This record gives sequence, C-alpha cells and structure tokens, in this order.
Amino acid sequence: MATLREDRVAAYPRPGLTAFLLLLSDLFALLLAWALALAFRGATGGTIDPLLYLRLLPALVVFPLLYGGFGLYPALGLHPALELKRLSTATALGFLLLAAGAFLSKSGPLYSRASFLLAFLLALLLVPLGRALLRHLFARRPWWGGGVVLAGEGKEGVRRLLLEAPVLGLKPVSSPQGAYALVVTGSLPEEEALALSERFPRILVLPPLDHGLLFAEVRDLGGVGALEVRQNLLLPGNLRLKRLLDLLVGGALFLAFLLLLPPTALAILLEDGPPVFFRHERVGKGGRRFFALKFRTMRKDAEEVLKRHLEESPEAKALWERERKLKDDPRVTRVGRWLRRLSLDELPQAVNVLKGEMSLVGPRPVTEEELARYKDALPLYLKVRPGLTGLWQVSGRNHLPYERRVALDRYYVQNWSVWLDLYLLARTVCVTITGKGAW
Repeated sequence: MATLREDRVAAYPRPGLTAFLLLLSDLFALLLAWALALAFRGATGGTIDPLLYLRLLPALVVFPLLYGGFGLYPALGLHPALELKRLSTATALGFLLLAAGAFLSKSGPLYSRASFLLAFLLALLLVPLGRALLRHLFARRPWWGGGVVLAGEGKEGVRRLLLEAPVLGLKPVSSPQGAYALVVTGSLPEEEALALSERFPRILVLPPLDHGLLFAEVRDLGGVGALEVRQNLLLPGNLRLKRLLDLLVGGALFLAFLLLLPPTALAILLEDGPPVFFRHERVGKGGRRFFALKFRTMRKDAEEVLKRHLEESPEAKALWERERKLKDDPRVTRVGRWLRRLSLDELPQAVNVLKGEMSLVGPRPVTEEELARYKDALPLYLKVRPGLTGLWQVSGRNHLPYERRVALDRYYVQNWSVWLDLYLLARTVCVTITGKGAW
C-alpha cells in the first residue's frame, strides 16, 4: 500500500516525469523510423549492412539535445501547431548534422541515401504521432504536466479552459510549492503581482486583448516591451502559400473523390434515387456566393420532413433556431448517416477547393442567414476563403455552441500558419476516424 507521501507525489503534476516520457517516445519514434526505412530498403532489393547502421545509434543523442534546445521538454503550454513547427525544424537539423558527420568522416557513400531520406520523412511523421499518442494516454492523469497557480480576475474561466485542454499540460493547483508557473489573468494589484512573481520561475500573463497571439512576437520599443500581433491570413505572401497547399492536397482529395464516387453514388441511388449530389449556396471570400458541393445525405422531401418535425417537437425547434443543427435529424438517410459520420459527404468539396471557392482549412462556410450571427467578426470572416475543415470541426463539431464556433473562426484567421493548417489536417483525420461530434 502506498504511503500518504507517495500518494501526494503521484497526484501532483510532475514536469520531470512528463519530459522523461516524451524523451523516450521521441527516441522510440526515431528508432522506428530508421528500422522501417531499412526494412523497406531490404524488401526492395537493396543491400543493408546492419552493423554499419548500428554505429549511428550513439549519434541519435543529437535529437534529444536539439529538441531540448527548442523547448520541447516538457513542452508545457505549447500549442500543438507550434510544437509541430519546432519538432519539424529540429528533426530536419538533426538529420542535416548526421549527414554532415557522415560526409566529414568520409563514410557517407557507405550509407543508402534513399534510406536516409525515407527515415527523415518517417521521423517527421512518427515523432509528433508518438507524442500525440502519449498525451492521449496520459494527459488527463494528475501527474502529467506541470502545476500552475492562477491569480487575478477571470481566473475561474482560465481554470476551465486549462482543464478542457489537457494537451497543454498546465494543471491548476492551489499551492505555489512545486508549481511550474504563475498565470496572471486580468488586473492584479501591483504589490500582489510583485510578491507573487518572486516565487515562480515562469510567469504567464494573459493580456486584455481579444486577439490571436499564437505567433505574436515581443518587440522592444525603446525599453518598453510590446507585442507584435499580425492578421496572418491577410498577408499576401501567406495567402499564396496557403493556395499552394490547397492545390497540392486538394488534388489528392480530388483523386480520392473520383475513386469513391462510383460506390457512393450507387448506394445513394439504391436507397433514395437521384440526385447523387447536393448543392447548397454559401457565402465565400469577399461576400461572393458559391455552391458548396456534397454527396446528398438527406431525403428528397427533406423540407417537408423538417417542417413536420419542428411542429411536433418544441425541443427540436428550439435547438434548430439556436444552432441550425439537429441531433438525430429525421431528414438524413441511412447512407447519409454513414457519409456524415466519416465526413465523406464533404469529399466532393475538393472541386470547390481546386476552383478557389474554398480552402482546405478555414472558417466554416456559412449561409446568408447565418452572417448576422458573426457580428463584429464578420469583416474578418469575409476576408478569407471558408474551409473544408477547420478549428470547429476538430474541437467538438456539432457539440459546440454557435458562439464558440464564431470565436474559433476568428482565432484561426488571426493565428494562421502553415503549421496550424498541417496540425488541423492531421486532427481532421483523427476526428474523421472516430466520428466524434458528427451528427
């Protein structure tokens, strides 16, 4: 039986243990990347000398050193998009150092360049995947992460946010003893702020800004600290980069759409007859209207079915007026339910992406009548293309209240980066597989 002291240690967040587990995960992912690359090389007829590659094992220590230098142990409070960026940069640097070392030692020609490249690409995938799996298993455990003390106005709201986002690893605690950081929310008397700051190695200050700060930078203005905040998706260079990503990944999705079209169309036709597709007018960039293309998931008499259902169910009518969504929607066909659960109904929107009417990732495409619900966020929404997927889809989908969806759309536009898009695309795959939040 554990002693009281052991129970207390186990229940308190332990950043050292968190960092150690992340280190083990990274090393395992790197070893797996090399093993798979060499196995593929051997399976395709290449000659592999295992002893030659075993000599590289000690050199793998360069990766944890680089990851540590990039602040990835224990990576508490680090947004997944920023973590992905740092992991990718450090991994690329690590492989460059390995290649430089092999060249300088004149042993470079002995190693397979194809295996080296494949190991690098696999590491880019497996290292973040290993960390995501680790957090999925342990992020909600009391010992995972680091303790933070909250101070100032609005701390209860921040407490709820931290508890709802265990992936950040910041666990609110009542005692400053052993706490990882102090989080200051809202206003705080100067005397109290100074007294608290002397007791913590790190202080996180939440500025009174309704603004995205994911990629904000600190500037010095003549001895005065300032935050530079950019509307990233309003910069022309970023828009061109995002369009390139749309064309590359959108092209792959279009091929998947063509492959799935025959069996999906047959299933729809057998259950409810034609048409196979549904075109719904949405509002896009600059207020331009376009027709979002989907596989048809509703009955042909959907409007009559909805009208009768809302007349018979006051609860459903209230939900429809509030969210414009219905759980257990009577209009949806059997095939449609499966298409929605797997998000395959939206696959035809690859056509909209290639045409430039939509983006792979972006704000949720809305109808004309929904524009009023965006209020002061509307001008920001109209400056970008709506997305096939986005923050709201991977953050709860239909379980989120409408106001939260609007806030997530605003956050996305203000904090966009290619890393955020890659992270959201990866999360979309996970959400699609689990069907979480889909109605």
